[in-house]
This record gives sequence, C-alpha cells and structure tokens, in this order.
Amino acid sequence: MKRLVPAVMAMTLASSVAFAGSKTVNGTEVRDWEAIDSNDDHYVSPDEMEMFLRDIRAMRERSGEA
Repeated sequence: MKRLVPAVMAMTLASSVAFAGSKTVNGTEVRDWEAIDSNDDHYVSPDEMEMFLRDIRAMRERSGEA
C-alpha cells in the first residue's frame, strides 16, 4: 500500500536548495514576503512576484532541478 505525501511535504522533500525569498517554518518551505517586496511598501506587486518567480526558475535550472 502506497502512502500519499501531501504536496507541501513533497515539494519540501524534492527541493534541497533554499532560494532567496523563501525560508523554512516547521520544516516546510514558505515564501518570505518581506524579501519579495523589493520596495518595502508591504504590497507584493505583480512585477515583484514575476521577478521572484523568474529568479527561482533560473536558480532551479542552474542547480539541475528544472
């Protein structure tokens, strides 16, 4: 019988690289919104989020996880 792993845990298990804009809380990788909010207005704009996601994709490609 296979055990199902929740998606959050599966992503944590699959990802061994810590990315800028993320941190671990209770063993779960979460986004660090303060790091993503580049202009400190307490609002993550679409441009800031797009830049964050682009950076994560590039880092994963370099580390061979893509």
